[in-house]
Amino acid sequence: MLEHRLAESAARKLAEEARRLLAAQDGPIMRVAGPADLLARLRAEVGADARVAFVETDGADVVATLGPTTVETRLGQWARRLDEAQE
Repeated sequence: MLEHRLAESAARKLAEEARRLLAAQDGPIMRVAGPADLLARLRAEVGADARVAFVETDGADVVATLGPTTVETRLGQWARRLDEAQE
């Protein structure tokens, strides 16, 4: 349950950052890579924008790249910490 809320929050914040970055750029395509469920949330948050290329990958993290700027969720790191805390 906690991991789900963290993923929701991370997707929402990443979508906000993606919209900000896209508003500042006219031409470059943003590449967003990550697991299918988080990409679906991001698509819903960001909306249809031809400048965003979504690429499904394995793992927990979403990485958005636009030119020299990279933004990532680091959910995998949080999940590992949660697992360690529960042991």
